[in-house]
Amino acid sequence: MKNKRERYRPQVLKAPNSVWTKIGFRLRALGDLQLASILLDVAPVLKALGKEKVADVGCGDMPYRHLIRSEKVQYIGLDILESPEYFGYSNPGAVRFDGGRIPIVSSSMDLVLCTEVLEHHPHPERLIAEMRRILKPGGRVLVTVPWSARMHFIPNDYHRFTRYQLDRLFAEFENVKVSVRGTDLSVICNKVIVLMMRNLIGLRRGSPFAAFRFLGCLPMLPLALILGYLGLYLRVGSEDDPLGFTIQARTKAN
Repeated sequence: MKNKRERYRPQVLKAPNSVWTKIGFRLRALGDLQLASILLDVAPVLKALGKEKVADVGCGDMPYRHLIRSEKVQYIGLDILESPEYFGYSNPGAVRFDGGRIPIVSSSMDLVLCTEVLEHHPHPERLIAEMRRILKPGGRVLVTVPWSARMHFIPNDYHRFTRYQLDRLFAEFENVKVSVRGTDLSVICNKVIVLMMRNLIGLRRGSPFAAFRFLGCLPMLPLALILGYLGLYLRVGSEDDPLGFTIQARTKAN
């Protein structure tokens, strides 16, 4: 089967390092329910860090680094050599590696952060083993993966994980907690928002029918946001079809 060309790639999530990128990040966090759900789980952990050493595996443009409040935290962002080709971004501040062995000394990190990356790795179990290797005894992982998400960054999108597969993949850790992000109501609303954004991008590219489709969906936006957040915060709907999962676990202590 030939690789299908991706018509509408996800927009790169920029780190909020300037006035405009801060505004853009906040607006996206409001309208992008996937991002909003990730922030709900990731932000409290990163804001509470004190003097830990953190490895952000598959860091992209490091959009979550700003959540770290303490200046004593030692942060290392890592990404693959092919990130400009595969995902359309290049971060000169990231440590590059081949997606195999992480270039960090064993048993040296307190926390490994990995957001929406495992679905893009051909062998996620190997990357998870590397996360475990670089963590100190009792060190933590904080991982997010999508569930109800369209194929993205084609053809480098390989997996969707059930919570039971995630339990298996993280079986070598202790205190494994797999939590859902949102409900099927959040998923439905997020699909409506994605449809609008896809038509907005088409409008910018001169598609003759995108404007009609975008305007037709526009009245649904406020309702989609309200219902989507009800799914995120109040768990309205079914958790059997969430936006994604968050995994928190620890390595075995000596």
